[in-house]
Amino acid sequence: MNTYFKHTVIYLLGKGLPGVISFIAIFIFSRLLSPEEYGNYSIILSIVGVLNILLFQWLRFGVSRYYSEYQMDNKLHQLFGLVKRNLIVFVGIALLLVLVLIFTNLIYPIGYLYTIIAVIALLFLLSTFEMFSQIFVSALQPHYYSISNLIKSIIALGVGVFLVKLGYSYYGVIGGICLAYIAALVFGITRLDFKNSSTYLPSDLKKFIAYGLPLTAASGINYVLSYSDRFMIQYYKGAKETGLYTLGFDFSEQSVGVILGIITVSSFPITMRLFQSEGKSQNLQQHLSLTLWVLLSMCIPICILLSTLNLEIGQILFGPKFAELDPLLIPIISFSVLVLGIKANLLDQILQFSNATKTMLYILVLAALLNVVLNYFFIQRMGYMGAAIATLIAYTFSTILTFIISRKYFRFVIDYKHLLKLLLASAFMYLVLELMPVSNSVWELIIKSGVGFFTFLIVLYFTNQSYILQIVKNFNKQ
Repeated sequence: MNTYFKHTVIYLLGKGLPGVISFIAIFIFSRLLSPEEYGNYSIILSIVGVLNILLFQWLRFGVSRYYSEYQMDNKLHQLFGLVKRNLIVFVGIALLLVLVLIFTNLIYPIGYLYTIIAVIALLFLLSTFEMFSQIFVSALQPHYYSISNLIKSIIALGVGVFLVKLGYSYYGVIGGICLAYIAALVFGITRLDFKNSSTYLPSDLKKFIAYGLPLTAASGINYVLSYSDRFMIQYYKGAKETGLYTLGFDFSEQSVGVILGIITVSSFPITMRLFQSEGKSQNLQQHLSLTLWVLLSMCIPICILLSTLNLEIGQILFGPKFAELDPLLIPIISFSVLVLGIKANLLDQILQFSNATKTMLYILVLAALLNVVLNYFFIQRMGYMGAAIATLIAYTFSTILTFIISRKYFRFVIDYKHLLKLLLASAFMYLVLELMPVSNSVWELIIKSGVGFFTFLIVLYFTNQSYILQIVKNFNKQ
């Protein structure tokens, strides 16, 4: 069994189980929080997300790109030294900023002081957790990655629900997340050998910055592409519509995004190692072709499921406070996430190992501008559904443009024959789901979903039997 398949299975458990917990969290918090509270909570997380990308993403990109190179050269101690020094610098700046805020508040009261401090704390914990996670992924240690994510998810849900029940509203959810990150970091730091870190060379820092900054800018713009609509909905329509949109978006993104995340963390390190050891080889072509097929075969049925059962999902899973949620939101966002996932988890890999990071930046700038302009007009006329439509258009534009440009750097084979068979299996799944009676409970919804997935898998196997058996045969050989 080769590394890709083995790691995909481990990450399926390591990200799948936390993904299930996230679904449970959405189910619970949609009953404990009002749309307004959920909207305010999402705005805080969005601010933390932007700061996390701007301040730390360059370092994580550097780790993902150069970890295997430093490992082969026996220089991991320098890489760990670079990571350690930057985290220490941030802690120092963060503590100084908190002290300044507290002192200033004694003289001139600052509105939302505790919210600002919570943002700083959550920012540090999130960035450190993601750094540890990136090291685990780059080191091909999916078991550590999976355990830390599971710890975080369980504690965040349990503590978050407890604090909300005590009356802390969405601040209780944020407190649960902070405690969850602390617990996961305690586990992670005991698994990383930071004690043997050494002073890094100036050339190390320059290399990381040169590679990471363009990608950081791209990620920042990508974040604008994905989350600017929440700020605009908040501005034009208020916290309630922001909460409705965020709940539908989060549910759809979790559903499809968990699978995309599994594919990314299992595929990207192997892509980089193949490129560094063999260049733009036939093995790299085969790996990317397989990644595309796996991505679509895992994500398309989820999108079909969410599109077919959208009314039942809204009525059964979400609380009565979110009864106003438009049923079309979930299908639109789920397919939007899939379209962007093809770009971010496959096509962008080609541009990254081809060092065409500036090209990625230009594409995202165009897509982000398109998204903001469309949001400006659509949100005022259609509310949060306008934001959903704008998102689908902008995501599709950026993915098509990236596909066209990436083919100039590296081409991998797209097997349209097997993709058509995959769509055939999805069509059978859709027909079966449409013929089944409407679900009235969670268990009926689970059974109906299971029947749909089983139908998809059976049709997919018998229409792609030789292809699937060949994949398994190659796995066993390796």
